[in-house]
Amino acid sequence: MVFYALVCFPNINTIKIEAFRKKYDPHYKLIKPHITLIFPIHDQLISKKSLSKHIRSVLNHWKSFEIELQGFTKSWDHWLFLLLKKGNKEMIQLHDELYKGILTPHLRDDIEYIPHISLGHFTKKSIQENQKGPNKVVFDEIKYKLAIKEAQNLNLIYYIKPEKLHLVGN
Repeated sequence: MVFYALVCFPNINTIKIEAFRKKYDPHYKLIKPHITLIFPIHDQLISKKSLSKHIRSVLNHWKSFEIELQGFTKSWDHWLFLLLKKGNKEMIQLHDELYKGILTPHLRDDIEYIPHISLGHFTKKSIQENQKGPNKVVFDEIKYKLAIKEAQNLNLIYYIKPEKLHLVGN
């Protein structure tokens, strides 16, 4: 089973980001720091060939634009995001265009798209009284507060002009 996603790997020095992610992101080994434009889609739903064709047809109408990475927010599911201060509007427009056509059924309109680089995940598991049921995921506020102070002290401000996107698969 293969999943495909479309991402932007920013051309920046990621040493500080990677050190931070190593501490707080359980997926830091899976993929380098990136901005996701198309979230993972199973290859049984859309072939790589048709997905690539769709992406090219959308990107043909776009030119590279400047991005400034700066600032943080916590997502609804307790991820710490490094945000786009500049280029955010354009990235949202591109994301929205990519999710038209063959990707329309895969758009998660119940979750706001926030262009970002994920820095860490702040949850702890608590076991429900019913041991046969699934575990609940609970926000780890103490760890998050320590991490956000650490992140703010890293002075993570980057300026980039992405020239290409990458279709990645597992």
